[in-house]
Amino acid sequence: MKLFPRTLFVLGLTLLALAEARSQTAAASKEPEVSVEFILYSWQSTLPALRYSPRDTTEALTDPFSTTGIHRYAGPATLRFYSTSANLAPDAEPPPPVATVTFPAGASKFMLLAAPAGKNRYLIYAIPQDESSATPPYIRLHNFTKLDLAVGYNEKNVAQVPASSATLIKPEGQATVIRVAHYDNGKWRRLFNNVAELNSDGRQNIILAPDAQRAVTMYTIPEWPKPAAETAPAGSAN
Repeated sequence: MKLFPRTLFVLGLTLLALAEARSQTAAASKEPEVSVEFILYSWQSTLPALRYSPRDTTEALTDPFSTTGIHRYAGPATLRFYSTSANLAPDAEPPPPVATVTFPAGASKFMLLAAPAGKNRYLIYAIPQDESSATPPYIRLHNFTKLDLAVGYNEKNVAQVPASSATLIKPEGQATVIRVAHYDNGKWRRLFNNVAELNSDGRQNIILAPDAQRAVTMYTIPEWPKPAAETAPAGSAN
């Protein structure tokens, strides 16, 4: 059976999300509470407006690889998204969600990568933007393929990135050349080279996923927006 690039990506995203979920530990039997900000990022497709509380909905994304504004959420670590027509009144039984995501501990800002997963269903993967356990500079590599990958960087270092996993590397300088290879018939075979640049905060998230032409290519996650005070032109009035 031939798997198309988007199918491979969604499969990789599913496996990675499951691995992330298994690695999290909940306190006793009660789900922990979180207070977070998030942005939805549409992957290779459009995304409709989604409701996540009786009052709050996200904007529709009519272009692939686009983002919503910043949204805020406080409550259980698992957030459920619904159709905008869903009745979420306290006295009503909510319908099945169209997507769910669990926010891992250790961050308060997340880019939520959303990919189609069937009719009116979506897979969402939470990518932390301010991990307290990782000190910049760093690049986190997300392997959304079924291939075991090796990524060379800093000219002499190599990171192993197993299928459907994520690995952190520490680049030297603002940009580094990464050399991506995969294991095939007992040998490492070079796939491509590319330049990975850090965001202004010294962090970067890179997705390694298939496209229509190649088994693996590189995508960078959009940078978290800067506060208005940091982006206003010099001398502008408040």
